[in-house]
Amino acid sequence: MKTIWIILITFVVTAAVVAGGGWWYMKNKTEKEKKPLQTQIDNLNKELGDLKSSETPAPGTAESAGGSAGASSESIYTDNDNHFSITLPDGWEVKSTYYYETAGGEKAKVPTIVLGRKSDTSEDNTNKININLRQSSCQQLSPIPDRSEPAGDQSVEIYIASGTDTFCVSAEVEGQDNSGKKATYQFVSFYSDTSVKEAFKTIVGSFKVL
Repeated sequence: MKTIWIILITFVVTAAVVAGGGWWYMKNKTEKEKKPLQTQIDNLNKELGDLKSSETPAPGTAESAGGSAGASSESIYTDNDNHFSITLPDGWEVKSTYYYETAGGEKAKVPTIVLGRKSDTSEDNTNKININLRQSSCQQLSPIPDRSEPAGDQSVEIYIASGTDTFCVSAEVEGQDNSGKKATYQFVSFYSDTSVKEAFKTIVGSFKVL
């Protein structure tokens, strides 16, 4: 009987030692596996933080100019880098804004801005309003303007291409570049919808140097 108890106690002690050793082994293994995983998580969080801190905002911002529901709601686009603001008519927005860069790496000192109606999701440049767009001129339609029309304190020139339903309106406004020096802003729009011309005149007439 005494021998049986000795065997039983020995078995229990051995089982406890084995179980304890197994628990210690698994705990140690888990801790070792967690460390490289946590390191990867920390590295990913750091990379994400670096990406967020390196994002460059667009040169300008648009803010509502007021208006109640159901009423016309214009917005003011302000470019603090280039010291100007313009009024965007109701339903219009900035489609893109960037600085043109030559193949040699020389960057323009005034921004290129494309404006369009919010409902216009096409890539076609017709019925959009371009500011400082390279190689864009109404003289592509006609060598001389058909007439001039007032736009606030400014004036715009209308070009008509014979035999087509496409028109062009252009204007030049004095402003500043991103170094504070005087610069000429060139506005051009090829349009088939006359409401685009009216939006063009609103934008040009609202141009204000800050």
